[in-house]
Amino acid sequence: KFLAVVHPIILKYIIDAMSLGEEAYYLIIMYIVVRFAAEVCQLSREISFASVSASAEIYMASKVYNHVQNQSLNFHLSKETGKIIRICSKGSQSFASILRYSVFLIGPLFLEITLVVISCAFVFPFYFFLLVLLCVVSYILDTYFVTEWRAKYFRRLTIKDNAYVQKATDSLLNFETVKYFNAEEHEAQRYMGALQEYKIENVSTTNSMVVLNISQSFFLFLGLLLNLSLAAYMVDTGVFKVGDFVLLNTYILQVY
Repeated sequence: KFLAVVHPIILKYIIDAMSLGEEAYYLIIMYIVVRFAAEVCQLSREISFASVSASAEIYMASKVYNHVQNQSLNFHLSKETGKIIRICSKGSQSFASILRYSVFLIGPLFLEITLVVISCAFVFPFYFFLLVLLCVVSYILDTYFVTEWRAKYFRRLTIKDNAYVQKATDSLLNFETVKYFNAEEHEAQRYMGALQEYKIENVSTTNSMVVLNISQSFFLFLGLLLNLSLAAYMVDTGVFKVGDFVLLNTYILQVY
């Protein structure tokens, strides 16, 4: 994350040097090396986390499986096997995903935002720092509230997802009974009905995601408009160089 904050500064000096007609080959080489190092570090974390993620998923799957196995006979007779299998599978995968997001996404993201905002405070006038901070806070609040709003759609989608898998699994596990009562058509209709309900919730979830992305884009481009307009004015008045304008633009896009 430190390298991700440094390479835009190098790019600024490259642009400033080229604007003055000076050679900037060594800066270009430095910029490429830093960008490459940042990319390598980002990809290397996937290698280090692969084993941790797999182990966590296996551990959670084993714990859930043992817990289900230790339930009473009445529990197993009264529960829908397909739904239990689906819940156990998705729960184990979700645990690994939560671990990945918390360690390699949310934590580093807030670190990068902090570094960028602090860099803006040192590199640019203080009102740019306040403006960037305001835009970031607005973006985070928008993401939080819209995500809370769309959580109900995702919950319903999960329920419908479990339902159609449960119907298919239980029908196949009890195929003797289905054959005995010639209920193939009935089971097919039940399965199709569950799929249709899943489709409705899937569309609602997708639409809510679009709403989230649009609202995030609004705050992103609003922040760009305010900051870049002010930076362009500073360039026109000679306070900023072109490199400063590019640096600010890069930092804002990097934060979002």
